Amino acid sequence: MIYVFVWTKTDEHAFERSVPLLWHGEYLRKMGWSNEITLVFLEGLNVLSKNYRRKLEILGYQILDCHMVVNNIITHNYPQMKHFRQTSKFWFLRWNVLYHLIQEGIAPQNVIHLDGDVIFMNDPHKIQQDVAGKTFVLEGCPAFTSLSREDWFQVWQKELTLFLENRKRYEFTALAEKEEPTRPSREFCSIYCYEHGRFEDQDMLQFLISAGRLPQARTEEIFNSSFYWVQNPLFPDEWFVEQKCGSVKKIVEKEGASFVGQKQVAFYHFQSNFTIYCHHWMLLHKMGLDWLTRTTKNNVTTRRVSLQGRVIGRMVRLLNHQKTISRREIYEMVFQKNPKSGNLYITDIVNSCW
Repeated sequence: MIYVFVWTKTDEHAFERSVPLLWHGEYLRKMGWSNEITLVFLEGLNVLSKNYRRKLEILGYQILDCHMVVNNIITHNYPQMKHFRQTSKFWFLRWNVLYHLIQEGIAPQNVIHLDGDVIFMNDPHKIQQDVAGKTFVLEGCPAFTSLSREDWFQVWQKELTLFLENRKRYEFTALAEKEEPTRPSREFCSIYCYEHGRFEDQDMLQFLISAGRLPQARTEEIFNSSFYWVQNPLFPDEWFVEQKCGSVKKIVEKEGASFVGQKQVAFYHFQSNFTIYCHHWMLLHKMGLDWLTRTTKNNVTTRRVSLQGRVIGRMVRLLNHQKTISRREIYEMVFQKNPKSGNLYITDIVNSCW
């Protein structure tokens, strides 16, 4: 029921550093939770070794090779997408592939789309039960998307055709909708982040939700949940009021679970800027400079970096000897216990963002 769309041109060593599937599977097993994730390869499954694929399957993953499905969709429906860069192409087409899997009876009618940089903080089976029957893109970001309506996919296919027929006109309409939204963002658990520049599938989703074209549950229905939902851990309080989980803005660990008030944290999304923040936080923490993490957060969430931020960045690079830290290495660091607080480092890192 949970589908993660991935692609690669590298071997499994580079792939695992960027998309740590083995790490996530091992983590789920360690926690005693189910692994109900299907990995849908849109390209590159053939470059991964049989041994790596076998390890994934042993950890509970199902694997689907859909590169031919993608090629057929492009050839017969969207030939314009042959000229898209790889990442953009696959972002747009993942929804079409998912609908194909549903139509073929390979995927169920109720599905969850999950980005490969999301780590569950609770049993995926319980999360599936919680969102069953709901259709929503969480906070306008497809990292976690629950889909239970066929017309969602039908609207998407129609709109993708319109977008490709005249991209400039479509983007102009989307920008106009952003200025005067049909649906208030707070009422439909969405945001409008897009602007002039490259228009990706997330921008299109946010536009379609705002315009009332794409089915989207209301905020109160989405947050009528036993879980606390955070799309971007740099802003854990973005939807705090709507989630009605008490008055204390803090994650508390109890009996191996992470809570905000009476609700358990569902997952953490290790998008690029949050991953960078985790890296900086860990280095500054080791130096006893935790008070600088607020500046670090400001620098990774804004385009303009302050002088202090540039100094911190330079210091971090020097301390790290110019080494590039992978997402997997970040996972390995932040899911360790902090001896000073008794929490997981990830708990203290997200708490620093309230």
